Amino acid sequence: MSGNGCYIESMLPLPLGTVLRVDFWLESEHINVTAVVRTCDPGVAMESSSLECPAGKQRMQAYLDSIDPPRGIATSTSK
Repeated sequence: MSGNGCYIESMLPLPLGTVLRVDFWLESEHINVTAVVRTCDPGVAMESSSLECPAGKQRMQAYLDSIDPPRGIATSTSK
């Protein structure tokens, strides 16, 4: 999962190009975005990417970064 989309495990993934409404909660905040199925692995999963709601994408990425900070970025300087 990222601010740009997610990979969803499903035995019956939806066809490529299917438009989805995705609703989720981040703590007490309800967010909904429109997404489209970009990849489909029959019997395994599908991947969706966000189409709308830039604020929702940014909020999701900020939340994910807060629980698992990006790696490789120095947070202190050495002297």
